[in-house]
Amino acid sequence: PQTLAAIYTSDFSSGLYGASSYPDFVDFRNQADTFDDIAAYASTTLNTTSDPEPAPHRGVLVTGNYFDVLGVKPLLGRAFTAQESAWNGPKVVMLGYALWERRFNRDPTIVGTSLVINDAPHTVVGVLPASFDFATVFAPGSRFDLYFPFPLSPETNRWGNTMAMIGRLKPGVTLDQAQNEMNVIGARLTQQYPDFNTNWGINVVPVRTQFSGD
Repeated sequence: PQTLAAIYTSDFSSGLYGASSYPDFVDFRNQADTFDDIAAYASTTLNTTSDPEPAPHRGVLVTGNYFDVLGVKPLLGRAFTAQESAWNGPKVVMLGYALWERRFNRDPTIVGTSLVINDAPHTVVGVLPASFDFATVFAPGSRFDLYFPFPLSPETNRWGNTMAMIGRLKPGVTLDQAQNEMNVIGARLTQQYPDFNTNWGINVVPVRTQFSGD
């Protein structure tokens, strides 16, 4: 846990903890040397119509590397592929353990079946373990049941700043070193894209501190 850090971009008009855009995520992931890898996620609301109790659910859009960065392995099935993480890629979903237990009676054959979400069939590719509770760590007081691939493509730009980033520091790298590198990358992006990245900054915060406090 001590090597995980939340990465925020902000113009500081509404605090230090702003979300990021797809282009910023790509630039940080490609240019940062202090991180093994950087992933991102965004929450969404949707409706299921084919499970035993049709109801609205909270979902999470995650980059294809999200679970690898966190070190979370599916209990059943697999995580998302690069093809599924593309724009207009195959419609797939991973289930949270609580939903799998509550609504599907821990069906061991759930992987490969179809679940209608927002009126579109989605193939279930995996089930997350009980030990992974997204809401407790990232959104206390909420409940998230469904996980979808975040489409990494220029078309995502229209969504604006929706991505919350999280990175895994390389062995031996300190938080100060990561923050300093992000400041350099941020200054570079300000020069390259003055219309979008002027008067903004980057804030790197240990995940344990950010989400657990004292």
